[in-house]
Amino acid sequence: MELIATLHVYSGRPNPVRLLSAEEIREFLRILRTLEVRTRLKASDIPSTLGYRGLTVTAIYGSSEITIRDGIVDLGSGQPSFLDRHRDLEKWLFENLFMDLVEPAVREEVSEYLSIQEEPDAFFKRLLRTLEFRPSAAVCVQMAEDAPVYAESEWNFSPVIKENTCYNYANNRKLRHEAEPGIASGLTVPYTAQGLVQGATADGLRFFGVVGTNLTPLGPGQGWYIAVATSNKKTDFHFLRQDACGCWSHKTGKHAASNLDDDHQRIVDPASAKLAGYSVFAYMVTTCRVNID
Repeated sequence: MELIATLHVYSGRPNPVRLLSAEEIREFLRILRTLEVRTRLKASDIPSTLGYRGLTVTAIYGSSEITIRDGIVDLGSGQPSFLDRHRDLEKWLFENLFMDLVEPAVREEVSEYLSIQEEPDAFFKRLLRTLEFRPSAAVCVQMAEDAPVYAESEWNFSPVIKENTCYNYANNRKLRHEAEPGIASGLTVPYTAQGLVQGATADGLRFFGVVGTNLTPLGPGQGWYIAVATSNKKTDFHFLRQDACGCWSHKTGKHAASNLDDDHQRIVDPASAKLAGYSVFAYMVTTCRVNID
């Protein structure tokens, strides 16, 4: 048996991946067998957020995948999950497989998140609050004739959901790989404001203005707006798009597309939306003619 572990912590750039050794597989299975409490909660039911989003362990030969997030060890569809209230399996995977594969700032962020200790009542209440949210009503104004219609069902299925990230989604381009600004044009850019705009411009997007610039209507053939964000620690990037309804949506890494921010509210203004650890700094215009392949 061969297993691959993935740390889900970035949105735009590829997430770290590790092939487990035979010894690591034995230890992973040993910890897994110590879990006893079962639950119908699924890690996949927790809304995706920016920043750390758990880990997956996948069999190379076969379709089985285990998702570990927020104390839930999700064995996949059709099987009850395990509860790992102290996150022992989650901590072991991160500390033994990924500590040396991420930047110090990311290492600190994930370690701090995993160190949170909760009493049983607080643990279950937090999970229920995460799963039982109700977004408030939102009033948005259509700005672009060409803007895509928000339809999460077009993105949230396999293999599309795992092959495309935020830059693919913002440009409404389903590919067989994760796109990054500038890569298709032969550029490798830093994850800074200047680098991201440079890379996206090389791909054919047009810079419109910094945050605070009033968006103007775009007619047929003129494309649609996207918002560009960089992580506050300059280790990642994120793109959002304005849909036909005028509200905004995005796709966090290889997770589901959504029109909600990290507070589970509709995104009316990406600059003021809750995007944990990320800041929108500019707007650009994209079209169906850009080259991100």
